[in-house]
Amino acid sequence: MSIKSVILKTGAFLFLACLFLMPSMHAQAAVKKMDILNGDSRKSCQVDLDGDGVKEKLKMAVKYDAYDCIKNVSVYVNGKKALVIKPPFDYSVRADYIRMSGSDIFVRIQTLGASDVSGSDYFYRYDPSRIKLVKETKLLDMNESASGASVKTVTDTEIRIQYYHQLDKIGRVSWTGTYVFEDGRLKLKPAAYKVTSTVTTESGDADGYGKLLEKNQYKSIGGDLALYKDTAMDNLSYMVHKNDILTLKKIKYTKDEWFVQFEKGGKKGWLGLNGLGSRELFYGVSSRMVG
Repeated sequence: MSIKSVILKTGAFLFLACLFLMPSMHAQAAVKKMDILNGDSRKSCQVDLDGDGVKEKLKMAVKYDAYDCIKNVSVYVNGKKALVIKPPFDYSVRADYIRMSGSDIFVRIQTLGASDVSGSDYFYRYDPSRIKLVKETKLLDMNESASGASVKTVTDTEIRIQYYHQLDKIGRVSWTGTYVFEDGRLKLKPAAYKVTSTVTTESGDADGYGKLLEKNQYKSIGGDLALYKDTAMDNLSYMVHKNDILTLKKIKYTKDEWFVQFEKGGKKGWLGLNGLGSRELFYGVSSRMVG
């Protein structure tokens, strides 16, 4: 066999080997490890925090007061204090490990109070030069009962968070928000996300509205409710009248403001939930509120 033939066959073999290995290498790039630390049973672990291939030792120490509330949470990296959290009136703490690609690595630390309501919920990033866990991004405020968030999926380019939240105008809903790493920061995409009501009739449906809510449908209590073509709230899409049935489609959170999109008769419109006061909009919602 000639040298040229050997070189060509070797090159072809290496090319095919690379094609075979690339998918598995890509699949292993993103990592999601849930509950790597908690204040009760898992107080230390080893994970790579800066992407250099060497695992750092993480340790969590929690101090409680006489009422079993957390006074402070200290997190150590290789024996040195890297973070202190002082949550008010919370009872437990947990941490997740999220690696997107390369050195895009985050530790999500969440403290929980009564009924598992989040007291604080942040992504932290490790700064090896200072040996500190630096606050990177705050998850949405989950400060009501029947609310929470969990890491759903992690890829090289995004983190998807499953949210469960209770809003006083539409009740308990769920949606998946997407975080991306852009311009050196982890950010929530300012997008409108598909949202669903989490109301069920498994335990009964005395007023009959549960069957509607299960299908993402809401029956209007009053009239003269304006819905707009977009979240700028400038151009009217349609008016809602008493006993109209609307279908909940999307939710958007931006700068501490909530917007929801409803569909009626093929038309879609946005409603801003801030500034509506104590007005009840839909039948069966307030009676199903938790807390």
